[in-house]
Amino acid sequence: MRVGLTCVIPAHNEGEGIFDTILEIDSSVSGNNEFIIFVSEDGSKDNTRSEVARAAKTVKNSRVILAEPANRLGYSRAVQRGILECETQLICFMDADGQCNPKEISTLLEAIKNTDNAVVVGYRNPRVDGVNRLIYSKLFGLVYRILGGPKRIDPSSPFVLAKIDDVSILGNVECHLAFGFWWEFQWRIENLGLSTIEIPVEHRSRVVGKTQVYSLKRLPQIVKSHLIGLLALRKELKN
Repeated sequence: MRVGLTCVIPAHNEGEGIFDTILEIDSSVSGNNEFIIFVSEDGSKDNTRSEVARAAKTVKNSRVILAEPANRLGYSRAVQRGILECETQLICFMDADGQCNPKEISTLLEAIKNTDNAVVVGYRNPRVDGVNRLIYSKLFGLVYRILGGPKRIDPSSPFVLAKIDDVSILGNVECHLAFGFWWEFQWRIENLGLSTIEIPVEHRSRVVGKTQVYSLKRLPQIVKSHLIGLLALRKELKN
């Protein structure tokens, strides 16, 4: 296991902005440390892959790795692929849409120093997502807590830092929430006995385009599948 940090970015049809996102991440880290940006490209139909390849030739402080081409996996499995591919001691996650500020990585790194069995979560403060997604998140969070999910400030935050040894097991579990990985992640790490350090981080509007997952048209289907998945997750963890 190499000393260093891998930043996992799941990406589906993010060709408009992923080049700038990668370059911003690269400019926020020191070239003295081993820093890997792993793009878990997830069956994109646009130019996401070519834009990642272009960024890989441009970065100065990090190494960009583009996952092998694959059919659409879904968000959760795309994140899991990043976990399984990680070869550094630390792993962090953020989305490809530019809403996370890479400069906050140093804040998360400072928090994880001298800790054991802890995961650092950057909670979005304030959160700037669209009204539909905010309403969905609030309502789903209420059901999540009623069913026994852990109390978190921002359980769906994708801005997470951990030691790979603590979370590697999650790369192989069967996810019940195909597009709600972080809700499931928080419940699973609670079940593993890992503690959580929550730190406020900046949350920004998308760099370009609209969300590729939580569109108004898809919300009813996502809500239904997530509720079914949440019940299945609860049953699994109780057993």
